[in-house]
Amino acid sequence: MGYLQEVWAVRRFLILYLTPVLFSPIPICIQSSEAYTAYVIIIMAVYWCTEAMPLAATSFLPIIMFPLFGVLPSSTVCAQYLKDLNFLFFGGLLVAVAVEHTNLHKRIALRVLLFMGSKPKWLMLGFMITTAFLSMWVSNTATTAMMVPIVQAVIDQIKKNDATNYIELNALENNAVDEEKEPRYTEHKQHGIRKNEWLTRMNKGLLICVPYAANIGGTATITGTAPNLVASNLASTDYGSVAGVNFLTWMLFAIPSMIVCLFFAWIWLQYMFLGCRYLLVTTVSVEVILPVKIGFTL
Repeated sequence: MGYLQEVWAVRRFLILYLTPVLFSPIPICIQSSEAYTAYVIIIMAVYWCTEAMPLAATSFLPIIMFPLFGVLPSSTVCAQYLKDLNFLFFGGLLVAVAVEHTNLHKRIALRVLLFMGSKPKWLMLGFMITTAFLSMWVSNTATTAMMVPIVQAVIDQIKKNDATNYIELNALENNAVDEEKEPRYTEHKQHGIRKNEWLTRMNKGLLICVPYAANIGGTATITGTAPNLVASNLASTDYGSVAGVNFLTWMLFAIPSMIVCLFFAWIWLQYMFLGCRYLLVTTVSVEVILPVKIGFTL
């Protein structure tokens, strides 16, 4: 047992040095640029998955290894790190930092949610609209990281109110001492169990709607997510100005499909987590005090 603990303590050192040795037969036996490239990719994949090296440091391995194996000259490799595409992505990350620093995402979320009301389906739609809108201008990953704490704060408020109702139910149980009160208590207890199950499903739905909306909203603009940047860059590189892909034309093409996908995702999440009958029911609501719990004043 002590031996295993010692090995685990130096696992990063072992991975760092044994990975190139274990996969060294690839470039030795198959001496071609394809084999050299595969060798570098495997090493980077192992380092990324195990974090034997910092993720950022692993990203710079091609600068050393590709020229070392003669796959690409260093000038060509280094140029890829400073392309317009990457700076556009960095710009999106800086926007995300500014939005988080100024609490703009909280202000937008609270305004939308207060306008939508406290009914579960409108609450979910409000979160999805806010997340999708932010994800149009900021990376979908950063948007999800900003929105999840807001959703969690709302869920905590709902749980707090539900716990208050549970205390009232226990008081009713203590008072159920005669036969006339017993049926009333049993009815309230069964209703409380059903309500708790439904609230659990609703909380799951509120959490999962954020990454859904972030991915959908990220398709609406070029800066919304990294694959959009890659597709735009490839179109411009292969076809030039003939492709006609720019920020405006991408939005004109993608925003209608984004709205349609967001609507059907909202319907699907309601069906999965709230149930079919809540698609049409308008009287069910949850009690939540948004500005107080989130810690933000409108």
